[in-house]
Amino acid sequence: MKNFIYINYNIEVDKIYIKDNKKYFFINNEKIYIIEYDGDKEYLLKLFNISNYLYDNNIKVNTILFNNKKEIYTKKDKFYIVLMKENSIEEVSIDYLNKFNIDNDLNEFNIISEWCLEIDTLENELLEYNKEYPLIQKSINYFIGISENAIELLNNYKKLNNNSIGHKVTYNIYKDNILNNPFTFIKTNKMYDYSNYVKYKFIINELDYDELSNVIDSNSEIDNAFLFACLLYSNIYFDLLKNILLGYEKEEKIDFFIKRIKKYNEVLLFCKNRIKNVNEIKLVTWIC
Repeated sequence: MKNFIYINYNIEVDKIYIKDNKKYFFINNEKIYIIEYDGDKEYLLKLFNISNYLYDNNIKVNTILFNNKKEIYTKKDKFYIVLMKENSIEEVSIDYLNKFNIDNDLNEFNIISEWCLEIDTLENELLEYNKEYPLIQKSINYFIGISENAIELLNNYKKLNNNSIGHKVTYNIYKDNILNNPFTFIKTNKMYDYSNYVKYKFIINELDYDELSNVIDSNSEIDNAFLFACLLYSNIYFDLLKNILLGYEKEEKIDFFIKRIKKYNEVLLFCKNRIKNVNEIKLVTWIC
């Protein structure tokens, strides 16, 4: 790989590091990621243009490097190699998320289809197990139930403003400066990111209810309905569950979510009471 990078990028690499399945190296103290990409080249070009636009507007996201031929990818075996430079590490905040509230030409992220597919896939996978994973068996029906409430709520809103750049993150939420990685970018409603931010703050015991109130009060009824639906959806639990079934995590980690169900319901109740004039939210009567 060192020789490949030198030939195609004219960069001499001393050492390639591997951590959490990510490859990277340093040049003049700048971190460069090596990405094996097998996706659509037009989509990659969109990410390149968006990340450059953000960078030029002082949002220091990671940017993709040109090779010697002024191309943003280089063919290697079955993959394209993409080099991506890390430009900053910024603390996650509402103000930072607001910077991504810009129009873009990515394909719209179909959140309802994504959620339905995820639930169906997990339900089918768990049919293979009987007494294995008792903590999952104990909790899965609850988390699927509230997630189906989320889908039902979101189905009532067909004309959402889905022009913002959101981030498709896993349960390792905000790990390794993930918001600056253009490969996590999706086109969605701005409340998608806000909901994950609330969950992140809840998990680390730093949820600021005044900040949450300001978010709700400064947005439209339809956006707040989207926010509430995303807060209902158990994406972090599901991501952890998938890692457990793959053998990457211990099942005991699920206990964290089970023990905090009541506490998280208090967050949902706060939002339900704060979001006014959305009848569909009032109909979620089990949150009381």
